[in-house]
Amino acid sequence: MSAEKFLNSDRVYELWAKIKDAMAGKQDVITAGDGLSKEGDALGVETPVRGILTQEEFESLPEERRSKGLYIILEAGDLPSFGYEIYSLEETVAGVWIDGRPVYRMCIPFSIMVGGSSSASMPYDIDGIDTVVDIAGTYVIDGDPYYGTLGVSDCLCNASYNAERKYFTFTNRYSSSAIKMEGLVMIQYTKSTDKTEVGR
Repeated sequence: MSAEKFLNSDRVYELWAKIKDAMAGKQDVITAGDGLSKEGDALGVETPVRGILTQEEFESLPEERRSKGLYIILEAGDLPSFGYEIYSLEETVAGVWIDGRPVYRMCIPFSIMVGGSSSASMPYDIDGIDTVVDIAGTYVIDGDPYYGTLGVSDCLCNASYNAERKYFTFTNRYSSSAIKMEGLVMIQYTKSTDKTEVGR
């Protein structure tokens, strides 16, 4: 039998059918998840930069955090003098708190109506948050292109976070009328799940 006849024969089709049956369910199934996206038949990998750390700071992180995302490891002499920092919608490591725990930073988009000379709250759950180290950000009012600076106090519009009840509070000191605030709030915090190095 010639090769052409063999390839077009029923035996080849039967063999191929057996191979497909044998392989069914045994191939790895890839689904979209943390850092992985899927559009049609195309897979995309997203590796968010979680922070820029020294080797010692990286090794002090819990194993679960070290295995997710990308950390840039620098030697002490390589650290840029201008204080290079990462601002991201993802949680990143921003530094080390006084008790040795990592300080995390995250930028969170917000859009909220706030009454005149009043406050409004926005629920937002930050997993494991313990101490709020700093809050800042930028905003626009009623779509005006002027950007304001968001702070904890002494600003026309303030922001705070209740770690126990899991919500932000935005305060309107800008106007006696209701305003719409839109922007990004940047929060830095520690987590109760990280171990302190004080007392070692």
